[in-house]
Amino acid sequence: AFEMRSISPDLPRSPPICGTFEMRSRLPLRARSAVHETYGAKGNAQLLNSYGFALVANFEPDRSSNDVRPLPLPAPRGDSLIYHPPANALLRIGPKRYSYPPLAAALDAFRAAAA
Repeated sequence: AFEMRSISPDLPRSPPICGTFEMRSRLPLRARSAVHETYGAKGNAQLLNSYGFALVANFEPDRSSNDVRPLPLPAPRGDSLIYHPPANALLRIGPKRYSYPPLAAALDAFRAAAA
């Protein structure tokens, strides 16, 4: 069960009740209108940690994944003035525009470390 009401300074705030939540709207809602909750584009680790659930297929409509796998990258040997890689490459499944840049950064870091 949940209580839904408009935010208004005229309405008294009810004390929180264990096992319930309160959804508020910045705009007035019509009676019996549908209300949709969105969690935004988040990976399963963040959903599980923040909201207590995970999705079997956590993909966006463009088939990109919100799940990111950090790949630790090696530091370059010696004093490399040319390239300083980030500590991790954030790898994800999806279209090339999402998946290629972190993979290319990982390859550059491994090349710099091997030089």
